[in-house]
Amino acid sequence: MTASVPVRAVVGSRVSDTHGDEGKVSHLVQAESATRHALSKEWEVVGSFEDLDVSAEITPWKRPDLGPWLTDRQSEWDALVWAKADGAFRSAKDCADVAHWADPALRRP
Repeated sequence: MTASVPVRAVVGSRVSDTHGDEGKVSHLVQAESATRHALSKEWEVVGSFEDLDVSAEITPWKRPDLGPWLTDRQSEWDALVWAKADGAFRSAKDCADVAHWADPALRRP
């Protein structure tokens, strides 16, 4: 019987302003929550990203810490995990673009 290969997860957080106290969930809490979620699914956490003082209006590919996971390191993982949806995307277009990019069935030749 062959052992199944675990999903390789990259967990992360994004906070647009780390200097103010506006009731935002800290990047540490976000990272912990995302990690707990990945581990609860028995995924292997292979990396993390932390975009601090980075607006969600910046496209995911241009974010300082997340960007390399989407470009240079895309072969190292199977799933991206955020604790909060607004940490991932601010616009529906960015969400759709990442979903399209991530799903080979949606890619055009």
